[in-house]
Parts: sequence; structure tokens; C-alpha cells
Amino acid sequence: MKRKECSLFLFLLLISPWYLSFSNSIILSRVPAPTNYTFDYPLGGAYFRYSGRWSVIPYSSPFFSPPVLIESEITKHKPYLTIFRFFDRNRELIGNYTMKESFYTGYFYFKNGFLVYTVSPDGFNVSAFSYNLEHMYQLLISPYYSGYYVILPLAAYADSRYAYFFTANEDDIRMRTANYCLPYIEFSTGKAIKVCNSKALKGQSILGAVVFRDRIYIATGRGIVLLGESGEIEGRTSIPLAGRVMMQADERYLALAYGSTLCVFTSALETGRCLNIGENIEAFKIDESHLILKAGREVMRFHITSKRVPNLKVRVANGLLKNLYLR
Repeated sequence: MKRKECSLFLFLLLISPWYLSFSNSIILSRVPAPTNYTFDYPLGGAYFRYSGRWSVIPYSSPFFSPPVLIESEITKHKPYLTIFRFFDRNRELIGNYTMKESFYTGYFYFKNGFLVYTVSPDGFNVSAFSYNLEHMYQLLISPYYSGYYVILPLAAYADSRYAYFFTANEDDIRMRTANYCLPYIEFSTGKAIKVCNSKALKGQSILGAVVFRDRIYIATGRGIVLLGESGEIEGRTSIPLAGRVMMQADERYLALAYGSTLCVFTSALETGRCLNIGENIEAFKIDESHLILKAGREVMRFHITSKRVPNLKVRVANGLLKNLYLR
């Protein structure tokens, strides 16, 4: 500290109210990785979209070979139906499932089964199956807004526990869009929750999501937003994101990966740290105070340390608080 700065510091301490506070700083230290480590996320899925012709937007994990292969077809003649066909790994037909007509279809794989869904004028029709094709449940989610009759499916993602659907309602006559929603479904139970009309969802490019207890994290093109159970914004951090974002959370941390970039934040998004791994990250997992990831042929492990950094806050004459960081 320079002499003038030191004199000012001592003067402020003598004449002004002051107090000591702390902020967190995250440190990521690479440590030896375990051998033969297995990941249960991400697995895979596909989203079928129609815009003049059908296009399939798949994603899959290189370490996951699904026990059931899924194909979707929408009939071209009345009665209009959506047919899902299930095949084994040898491409032998082992079952099928029919749902009402739809505009969009898709599916997600989970550890112990899979989920298929359609989007129709009624809403989201969702059915879940085990890998032996036992039908677990069926449900309908209708995120409608009064006076709006068109559901726009904006994006769909899944993690090891939930399937997430980002939606909005459109009035195609008045050309208005409203009621941006995040319905998400717990795969194992079929429990469905909707968070609607949050300012964090409106007009955003949604790239991913993860829920941990009463905290909802949403990745947008502008950064991460933390929502409470009713959709109120409880925190945010600005970071440019692109492509599909994988996310995991626990009591202390939020971790995300996109491309070759890995980031870890405190659970309240107070601070964070990002690293470029050098290769595309295929899977990752928070394991207590460690983060384990697979990039290319290599499995890496990082120890997460949350360091408390003290800083002194002094109230000066104009009433503003100045931070004097003690490094």
C-alpha cells in the first residue's frame, strides 16, 4: 500500500464507522483422477421439430448405449396420431406406443428408463417407461395463459433427475406472446411443477436448467439466473454462454459445462471460477468437494475450495460504502 493510501486508510478508520465482512472466492485445483469412473449424466434424447419438414435435433453421450431405440412418426391421414416405436439394440421391434396428434415430439433417456412426449393443442403429453417397457405413468401439462391458445415449445432439456420444458403462449391473431414457463417433471415419480411468468424467462435464449431442492438455475445466453420456487429472481451472474449447457448443483455449488469451458459458482451465485479444459466436455459430475469430468479420452478431477476473503467496509462522509480488500 502506498504511503498516501495508507494515510487515507488510517484516517477513515479513525473518523468513520467501519466493519469487517467476507466474500467467497472459488479455487479449482486439479488432482489425480479416479480410474474407471462412470457417469450417469448426460445420457441422450431427441427433439423432433416441424418447420416445413421434419428435422431431428438429437443429443447423445458417447459412453451411453441406450437399451431401447426410439423412433417417432405422426400419421398423415385422419385420425392423426403420434406413434412411438421401440427397438432393441439389434433393431428388432419390441413395442410401440400411440398418443394423440401433435406438432412436436421428443424423448429423453434416464438411468432406469425413458420419457416420451408430444406437444399438441392440449398441452404437453408425457409418458414414462422402464427399459423393459413397463409403462410407469402418463400426464398432461397445460401451461396456458388466459386468452392465449397456442403453446410454443421453446426448448427441452434433461438431467439425471428432471425433464425440463421451456414454453410460452402465443396469440397468433394479435401477434402477442406471454406466459413464459418452465414446467419440469421428476422422472422417477411423475411429479410435475410449473414456474410461469418469471421475468428471467421472457425473451431469453434458454440453454439449460437444473433444480436442486428449492433452487432453480437457468442458463441463458447472457448468464445464469437463480429462481426461487415461485419464480422470483434470487440471484444472477453475467457470463456469455452458447450451445447446450450441462449443469449440476448441490448444497454448496453450481457447476456448468459448455464446449471446453468448465465453471463452478457458489450456490447463491456470489462468485465463481471458469477454466478452459482444451477439449469438449462430454460429461461431468459434482462429487462432494470434487468435480469429475470426461473430455475426449481423459477423465479429469478438480478439487473445489471456497476461500473466505476478508474486506473492510468503511462508511465515508458522503454516505457511500467503500470496500478495502485485505489480500
